[in-house]
Amino acid sequence: MSRILTIRNKLLSLRGQMDINDEHDQSLFTAKGELSFIFSPTWRIFDSQNKLATIKKKKLTFRPTYSVRSIFGSYTVKRKLLSWTRQYYVVDGMYQGATAIGSLLDLAFTISHGDREISSASEKLISLRDTHVIVVNEDEEPDVLFTTVMMVIMQLDKKNDSVAVSD
Repeated sequence: MSRILTIRNKLLSLRGQMDINDEHDQSLFTAKGELSFIFSPTWRIFDSQNKLATIKKKKLTFRPTYSVRSIFGSYTVKRKLLSWTRQYYVVDGMYQGATAIGSLLDLAFTISHGDREISSASEKLISLRDTHVIVVNEDEEPDVLFTTVMMVIMQLDKKNDSVAVSD
């Protein structure tokens, strides 16, 4: 059975925050950054009580690279360079070789591992907050958390790209 998630950037947050809700609009996870309006290399994902994952952007790398520590193990997410679409791949951990591939206009993503599609996401175009609706194909806790981590990384990378373009 699939699970539907919604990820939204919080408006006017000094530290940076993203809310991840389920299909009934109940809070599932919260991603919080450290002073994200300046430069936030570290984000943490929490459920209602516990820290589930830490995402840290590596500095001084040729390509955007994120180190992830979660309750399901550690891994690295790297962005593929020289591509028409936004593409990421996972190194190490239980999702070794997983990929996230975006559409040409960054309005949709597909996350897969081997020949299995883990999830797909699409952006809501008419919304005050940057909002994505995500369908996780199997309601398994590792897949839901992995999808959440990947979507947070893609949101952070998209925000970094828009800041770099506007400078």
